[in-house]
Parts: sequence; structure tokens; C-alpha cells
Amino acid sequence: AGVIYPAYWRNTSPTSAMVPDVAIADTLMKGAPPGPLSAGSRYTQSFTAEHDGLSAVAIEVTAYGRSIARGTFRLTLTETADGAPLATRDMPGNSIPNCCIYARLNFPPVTHSAGKMYFISLSQNQIVPPDAITVFLSGTDVYPRGEFFADGKPTGQDTSFKTFYTPPGSLCGACFSSGG
Repeated sequence: AGVIYPAYWRNTSPTSAMVPDVAIADTLMKGAPPGPLSAGSRYTQSFTAEHDGLSAVAIEVTAYGRSIARGTFRLTLTETADGAPLATRDMPGNSIPNCCIYARLNFPPVTHSAGKMYFISLSQNQIVPPDAITVFLSGTDVYPRGEFFADGKPTGQDTSFKTFYTPPGSLCGACFSSGG
């Protein structure tokens, strides 16, 4: 005999309705990392949303195989390279396992996001040597609808990232948090 669950017991996790949108795989990262991300610097990847309802971006961050003792890193989503934040998330540096993590920024679905360019930026606060964070880079431009920037300067490369969208009517926007 099967178990019947009341309708209000359904999974209402904000991420349950998200669908993959754009993904640049880490297997494409054949170039050298841009180096340790220093305080006051910023690494940014631009991308073009494929669907309306953009609701999360994840970027691969590495700690050079070390455990970070202290400090935080921040993910920021904007519509222009230096624009006002649409969403931000601060994460402890020690949330990066020995290798790497897809650090994810969730936010309420962005209506009419399809075809628009966005920017996901990574910065850090109080992560000091010998600890450091960085991203992996492709050897060439592997994603023609976006680009990687180091402190606002284009590199002709890309980093590994994933975007997600929430189809219309899937969940209310207020159900989303910045966590992931």
C-alpha cells in the first residue's frame, strides 16, 4: 500500500522549481587561474540569460587546496559591469572545501531576463596569505555570450559557472533566499 501525503506536504524548497539555464563546465577550464583574489579586487563573469525568470547563479571558486582560516567572499549580481547590485551573498571562506565549490547566489526570479546580459562578481574580505581564493579560467573564449573580467579588464576568457531560472508560476518570488 502506498502512502498518501497531504498536498501541503509537497516540497516547497526554493531551489526545487529552478531549471538549468546556462552552464559553462569546469572541464573547459584549460587556462591558468588569474591568481589570488586580493582585497579590493574583483573577478567578474558576464553572461546572457537564456530564459525569463533568472533566479540563481553559481560560480566555481577554489581555495588552492587549502582550508581558509578566516575571512569571507561575496557574490554580487548586477545588470551592468559597475551597476547597482540586484543580489548579493556573503559566504565564509571556510565554506570552500579543499578543492572548490560552486558558490551559489539565489534571488527572486527576474522577469523578462531572457536575452539580457548580467554580471556575477566575486570579491573577498579579510582572506589573508597564506590563504587565498581564485577561479578557474578557460584558455580561450569558450562562451561567446559573455566574458571574464579581472578588475574590470576583459581577458578574452571565461570561468566556470551555472545559471538557473524559475519557470513562471513555479513558486512565489518571496520564497527565495540568498542562500544556496
